[in-house]
Amino acid sequence: MQMINCATVSGSVTNTATPAQYIISEYQKAKPVVRRFSAIGDDAACKINWFLPRAAFSFGLLENLLAAGTALKVPVDVVAGHVFKGHTITTNDKVLVMASRGWKMLSISVVTDVATKMYCTLTVGAPGADISANTKAYIIRAADKIAGIPVLGASEASVPDLLSGDAGAPVVMELVAATSNKTTIGCAFVEYWF
Repeated sequence: MQMINCATVSGSVTNTATPAQYIISEYQKAKPVVRRFSAIGDDAACKINWFLPRAAFSFGLLENLLAAGTALKVPVDVVAGHVFKGHTITTNDKVLVMASRGWKMLSISVVTDVATKMYCTLTVGAPGADISANTKAYIIRAADKIAGIPVLGASEASVPDLLSGDAGAPVVMELVAATSNKTTIGCAFVEYWF
């Protein structure tokens, strides 16, 4: 294998229980490797979650998704179902889609089968920007989430060779803080390998 590029992705979240997602973007068809990850938290509720989108669970949007749109059509394996590439889509899953300002992770609140059609409709959070048909998106299964790694809380952590994603796919770093002036800060040094 050969390293072809490297990048640093960092971010923080303060004063909110709403997690903040930072995307370690894909680079060509290379495998992203989080070679070093460091974080600081100042509350027991501070933590880091990771989402590893799988290349096999990508698809092109079937139609435009407007900035305020919440209905997303996903191709399915069987007419009138909600099984996507062998995986039954649930509200525990998420959708990662490329928007005009970068990747956006959307929560799924409702999964609806569509009679006589080879797609199901997901009710998702509005993306905040118009997204064109055929734009690449991923179904992120609940099983693709790695929660609480490394363990953080009110401390600091620094971990070498933490994880790697699928070749050609992004990785999502989610920072979680508590309310009341609490902060989580994280930084990942990433290498891309062929």
